[in-house]
Amino acid sequence: MNAMLSYVYAEADAQRRREGSSGREAIRGGPRHLGVTARRAVSRPLVEAAEVGGPDAGSANAPRSRPRRTGGCTPPASRPQIPVKRLLLDLNVFLDVILDRPPDADVAAALWAAIERGQGHGMVPAHGVTTIFYLLEKARDAAFAREGVERLIGVFAVAPVDDNVVRRALALTWPDFEDAVCAAAAEASGCDALVTRDPDGYPNAPLPVIDPAAALSWLTQE
Repeated sequence: MNAMLSYVYAEADAQRRREGSSGREAIRGGPRHLGVTARRAVSRPLVEAAEVGGPDAGSANAPRSRPRRTGGCTPPASRPQIPVKRLLLDLNVFLDVILDRPPDADVAAALWAAIERGQGHGMVPAHGVTTIFYLLEKARDAAFAREGVERLIGVFAVAPVDDNVVRRALALTWPDFEDAVCAAAAEASGCDALVTRDPDGYPNAPLPVIDPAAALSWLTQE
């Protein structure tokens, strides 16, 4: 398990070094069970007037700085914003990474790392969080489980499972109710796709259902 989770962190960390480190810092200190990177906004202090105009900048007699001329040049057109794909991952994909389950752990870890790098917006169904906590606690202890869940939700948003989601899941009349809840939660959260190792287990799903390899290719395509 530790080897696979270290791989997730290494993948995301290597990509961050290639893309530059502005505005993003890795968590320093403490174990990195799930390779989660904290996305903390780095605020720059405002430049004081005295620093710009010297010691007399704040006085009434200080000369006013003239606006810089642009020479009539129009600013370059900004690139169009590409919407980030929104994916809800089925519980089995998370467990493949956390429990290092071959042969699916590698692609699941690569998908986790791509989402951690910001190449997609990942979500975990709310009911899956308690299951993940239980399995981590069983594997080690409660402290390990708490830290694992904290780092999990540091990368993946939690898709709510409320009464409307449950009613929608019941209306799907699938034999596997947990799968129906995942699909209903993904639909309610506006996801572009649901990611699972068993796409055939989601018949007539209300949104596209793809496997982790397809999701990884989708997120990392140029």
